[in-house]
Amino acid sequence: VRYDDPSGRFWVQYDVRHNGDQKEVDLVDNPIGDVLPSFTVHDARAGVTLFRSDSGMTHRIAFAVTNLTNELYAEFSNAAFFRPEPKRNFVVNYEISF
Repeated sequence: VRYDDPSGRFWVQYDVRHNGDQKEVDLVDNPIGDVLPSFTVHDARAGVTLFRSDSGMTHRIAFAVTNLTNELYAEFSNAAFFRPEPKRNFVVNYEISF
């Protein structure tokens, strides 16, 4: 779900992604077992336009909190050697466009 301010001043976004159990996976000698367990990941993001110059340059800052629930999970592509995805992360971006 995303909302963009009509004037372009700010935006907010919330993502939810759910993967069910992966049962038809050939997981040989791994710590997970015969089934790759399901998981749900929540992310929250927001951004704001700080200012626009007369020359067309725009400065924006964005914030994100990924894996909001701090869930331990592994994507299917990482399951063979069980490399879990990162825990909760805080990300800040500064963007200059012209």
